[in-house]
Amino acid sequence: MELNVAENILLISRNPQGKSILSSDRESYVVVGALLAQLELDGLIGLVDERVSAVPDVTEPADYHPALRSFLARIRDESRNRKPKWWVRKAADKDLNEQLLSGLAERGLVNVASHRMLGLFSSHTWTPRDPLIVPSLVKELTTVLEGAECDDRTAALLSLIYTGGLSDLLFGHVDYDAREARFNGLAGHRWTAVAVYDAIMNAEAFNSGVIVGAATSV
Repeated sequence: MELNVAENILLISRNPQGKSILSSDRESYVVVGALLAQLELDGLIGLVDERVSAVPDVTEPADYHPALRSFLARIRDESRNRKPKWWVRKAADKDLNEQLLSGLAERGLVNVASHRMLGLFSSHTWTPRDPLIVPSLVKELTTVLEGAECDDRTAALLSLIYTGGLSDLLFGHVDYDAREARFNGLAGHRWTAVAVYDAIMNAEAFNSGVIVGAATSV
């Protein structure tokens, strides 16, 4: 089974020890953006008056990924169409990330190990069973950044990698100006990437304000 955009994001954002190289909040925003992107690629949602809307009279496949099916049901059941950024912030959840990673583990694509922090808090690491899967994906994406043709699925993945802040970590070997031009060309035209970027910027601005406020009140 081909990996969906969200699964690719979760794999490519893990360090060799199986932990995310993104903050928990940032990873969650990017994952929701990736789910929205996959639903759009599959022809199940789109934008109507700049708001996310389920495409009428279109049914997902019987074997559709459970996380995508569940998210699509939430969009259909929502009382009114919502803006993409609203969905990114509303649906972001660490448990959703772990659900997707657990699905990869059940399919034998990642190994999961449980740990306890300070003997109290449980955490997990997720390492690809095939050590070549992430390097192969990075190599494939590198060719696109260097000028190869790009399909919609790859464009969606690259745009989310960029807005999520992974580009320097994954593609530092690619000429900076060339990759920035390519990333901007891809991300600027994808509403899912723009929504993720806006959600991240708003959250970080809020957190900065809280820190500054706390510091000045001391």
